[in-house]
Amino acid sequence: KVVFAVKKGTTYYLKVKVTSGKYRIKSKVTGITESSGTKKSKAKTLTIGKEKKGVILSEDKTTSSDWYKFTLSKATKLNLTVAGNASSDDIIVELTSANIGGSVDVNISGTDYKRITSLETYTSATLPKGTYYIRVYKKDKKASGNYSIKVSKR
Repeated sequence: KVVFAVKKGTTYYLKVKVTSGKYRIKSKVTGITESSGTKKSKAKTLTIGKEKKGVILSEDKTTSSDWYKFTLSKATKLNLTVAGNASSDDIIVELTSANIGGSVDVNISGTDYKRITSLETYTSATLPKGTYYIRVYKKDKKASGNYSIKVSKR
């Protein structure tokens, strides 16, 4: 199974090279509506417990990112659920905040991928109150795919 995230209304061609054997091509088109910010200062609010979906297109530059944010009014135990389909393992979901002194990175690798990560600091199982940012981007210019992210209480 191979995944390509492409823009609606554009024609794409597949080139198949086979040295031996048979092959079969079957396509499935799934539309995804995305509402992310294009930079950190325009990050879209991610509600705790609600899922957001997005797409990293083949045409997107590696400097492009999808941005989301959420704010905790008190220290909270959270999980980050990342799911999706990617053409390679070069789509990264990164959680950052001044409150955690670093980042939590999850790669979306392959098709039908899903991972649940406990969000913790280096010293505690809870995240301190404050604002957190989630950035979704690709490391490789050939990477593409779709994703869903959800931050939930545990």
